Amino acid sequence: MLIENSIVESLETLNNTTFLLKTHSPSIASSASPGQFCNIKVTDSGFPLLRRPFSICDIEGESVFYLFDIHGQGTMILSGKKRGDRLEILGPLGKGFSTEGDYDTSVIVAGGVGCAPFPFLIRKFDKNKKMLCYLGGRSKEQLVKYGLSNLHIATDDGSVGFHGTVIDLLKSEADYLEGRRIRIYGCGPNPML
Repeated sequence: MLIENSIVESLETLNNTTFLLKTHSPSIASSASPGQFCNIKVTDSGFPLLRRPFSICDIEGESVFYLFDIHGQGTMILSGKKRGDRLEILGPLGKGFSTEGDYDTSVIVAGGVGCAPFPFLIRKFDKNKKMLCYLGGRSKEQLVKYGLSNLHIATDDGSVGFHGTVIDLLKSEADYLEGRRIRIYGCGPNPML
């Protein structure tokens, strides 16, 4: 764990509330593992006081990507950052995911921006093993597919894919998964987990 003064390389809007932040953070990029997170100080001032935690979404070279929604003043401030702005980032933190073990199929289950840690994880999967990604959202407009593949989609309102929650979709495909040696990776709101 370290504190790195990172530079914003880009900030992309993925939908009306979801953003993809790319920072130049060579020390964090070289030491992070899938499933870890960082705490970002969104301003140089004392407000907001606390750093905000964000899953490491992906890493490319010396760049670290973070996926986030606006939920308060801290993430609102972060959504206004420009190329060249500096951010003080603490990380990587947390234990992360393990890809070791005796299984044939990786099953990702994500709700909303719970999909954030999975692009980095997918890069680490054994290419000889099958991977399925179950992605849920409230509506078509709120689905975030960045860096994901082999998608099975569910929306609460039925605007695209399965009509229901991602857990309902997973249950509906239980017969397909039965008998396979699987490992489930999940991230999302507590009721989903």
